[in-house]
Amino acid sequence: MKTSTFLRKYLLMRFLIILAILQVARVLFFAYNREMFLSGTSEIITTFFKSIIFDLLSTFLYFIPYICLLICWLFLKEIRRWHLHLLTIYFSVLFWIVSILSFADIFYYKFNLRRINIETLQLVSDSKSSIFNFGIQHPFSLFLLAMLGIAYYFSIKKTGVHANSITLDTSIKKVAIGSLIFLAIVINLFLWFAKYLSPMSASLLVSAGYTGLYTNSPQVFLYSLHSGWTYIKPLHYFSDHDADQMVPVFYASDSSAPHKGRNIVVFILESFSYSYLDKNNVDKPSTPFFDSLISHSTFFTNAYANNTTSANGLCSILSGIPSLMNQPFFSSAYASNPVSSIGLALKKHGYQTNFFLGANDDHFGFKKGTKLLGIDHYHHGEAFPKSQHDGTWGIYDEPFLQFFATQTEQMNQPFFNVFFTISSHFPFKIPDSLIHSFPTKHNYPNERAVSYVDYAFRKFFEKVRNTKWFQNTVFIFTADHVSKENTRESATFNFNSYYHIPIFIFDPKHPQGKEVSNLVQHTDIPPTIADLAGIPDTILSFGRSFFDSTSYHYTVNRYSENVVQFIDTAILLQYDILNNRLLDLYAIQKNDALNKITDQDKLSEAQRSVVPLLKAYMQQYFNRHYFNRLYK
Repeated sequence: MKTSTFLRKYLLMRFLIILAILQVARVLFFAYNREMFLSGTSEIITTFFKSIIFDLLSTFLYFIPYICLLICWLFLKEIRRWHLHLLTIYFSVLFWIVSILSFADIFYYKFNLRRINIETLQLVSDSKSSIFNFGIQHPFSLFLLAMLGIAYYFSIKKTGVHANSITLDTSIKKVAIGSLIFLAIVINLFLWFAKYLSPMSASLLVSAGYTGLYTNSPQVFLYSLHSGWTYIKPLHYFSDHDADQMVPVFYASDSSAPHKGRNIVVFILESFSYSYLDKNNVDKPSTPFFDSLISHSTFFTNAYANNTTSANGLCSILSGIPSLMNQPFFSSAYASNPVSSIGLALKKHGYQTNFFLGANDDHFGFKKGTKLLGIDHYHHGEAFPKSQHDGTWGIYDEPFLQFFATQTEQMNQPFFNVFFTISSHFPFKIPDSLIHSFPTKHNYPNERAVSYVDYAFRKFFEKVRNTKWFQNTVFIFTADHVSKENTRESATFNFNSYYHIPIFIFDPKHPQGKEVSNLVQHTDIPPTIADLAGIPDTILSFGRSFFDSTSYHYTVNRYSENVVQFIDTAILLQYDILNNRLLDLYAIQKNDALNKITDQDKLSEAQRSVVPLLKAYMQQYFNRHYFNRLYK
């Protein structure tokens, strides 16, 4: 056989197949997630063009072991069948890994605004049933899988040689010379275009809003494996003293607070967008109980999550540490470091600490995480009958809230209880007997689920309002993150609304309705609880108490691999922390709309001061993790 024919089939064609998969997946990725990217035709075209180079280099990287084997065997007088089989096995594994990661991210990206990385392994291991349900409810994903199977069959059929052995017509000398030339070209290409290969460099090459479109999932996943659990490296923008002055991360609570000694209950509402409870949203789901409860609560209209996943949200709520790494703090490389948390602080002052989740025993690592953060008792839903299980995530909210009420009645006071709902998570399952009980306006899949959660809380409060502990308890409601799947809201996301969640506090002793426009966030919850409980300790938190009127309130979110966002009530800023440069700046308009500020020379002094403040914030975050200073 001619060597050129052999190389064309076993190298060139297979290389082009992998490259084609990456390119086709990107087109489908953009088509499915187009609302997640800013409208700008020229930037989209530029991003697609540059992504070709990224995919080429990625494919070269994937083929390095394959090419090394191929070159070795070209020196053989005769290539045996097992040689060919080994090459085909490598190609087959590569085909399916690249395909599954690339096409899975078409649907997964909108959940956290990042390509699939090592963090996703935990999600996959803990939500097999959810993945199955997703496939059932998204026939397009099953169609793609079938098309991949057909593509794989023909790729093997068209690129293989069916023989016990083949003899090539090229001399060893020609093979050696050709191999050296080929390797020289490949090495030079890598050196010349190296900057294009790292996902961390994406913001240097394309606009911040398009980094997810530029990269591909296999390369991001591979890079996350190589880089370990985090990307944390020390930063030295300022002296430690100056950074501490600019961004103090320890909060001294008010021990004379009127709520001193009160029970604290935190409800974390799964996938709950602010728009669900915004009275000005004419399209909001029907939530009559929440609407009534909010009218007697302190409702924060500018409340933000610090990240986009449940585990990250839980970590920020309990520890006061924002989740700006690849992993939640309690599953990161720093989980063994001593850390301050509101659970530990309350326990020190006699509080019983409990966590309730109607899922499995260690859902997403929650059991380990809550234990680390000072929660002694973990209550889960595995012992409940199957009739009360939604078939995907765990126990329906209504029966598990009733269980929560019963358990709380038996507790000694004071207690600190955290309850995490699940029924408003995709696929939005509610009991069959209640499917027709809730009105819908637009037939969005999440509408009935949100109304069901509202119903579940109405039943809960009916059960507990006359208990001995109710009047002595302060209830804090928040969400882990917004909803991002099959909802009206998912079509109107931007960098701001993607983090906008409801937060409100209900105090049965003082049921006065009030709206507060001050910006608050997840990391503000621990110092707020410290104030509510009146504990005299200083606790670590990257936030401030809701009731602290003297501090400047803002939030920091992780947007992509190395891009963070700064948000206050007026502006949103995106900053490349790795490469130390301002990316984009937006003015926040009504209804979360954003107006890009193109002339940064006209920035006010207050807006200019945001950049050093954000740099000090990131220095505190990175260095305190790296140098083990999260407790003092």
